[in-house]
Amino acid sequence: MIEEVQDVGLSELRACQSLVQQAATHLPKLHAWPGSTSAAAWTSETGVFPDDAEARYTPSMRQRIDLVAIHGKALRRVRMTNDASGAARSLPEMCPFTLDELLAGDVAGLLTSVRP
Repeated sequence: MIEEVQDVGLSELRACQSLVQQAATHLPKLHAWPGSTSAAAWTSETGVFPDDAEARYTPSMRQRIDLVAIHGKALRRVRMTNDASGAARSLPEMCPFTLDELLAGDVAGLLTSVRP
């Protein structure tokens, strides 16, 4: 019984982390290629992922969600992206937002913070 509860908790943590990761990946894409034909989809998804993550999030997850590692992985993914709209703008090496900001899902505010 205890193992089942732990498995559910771990599953929820991973789901929340995955949604945070998706949001953290789409935000730099929007910054890097604001004129991309994919920008509308990235904006939409960047609004959805934080909402879904926030719905799964519990305060006990805070210490287990490594936003620095998530940002690093997001940068690697963004740098592998080739967009037809041209060269990418430079991206910040340090994570430009907090977990609370990301979970709040304020896309405009988060984009403002994504500066190199």
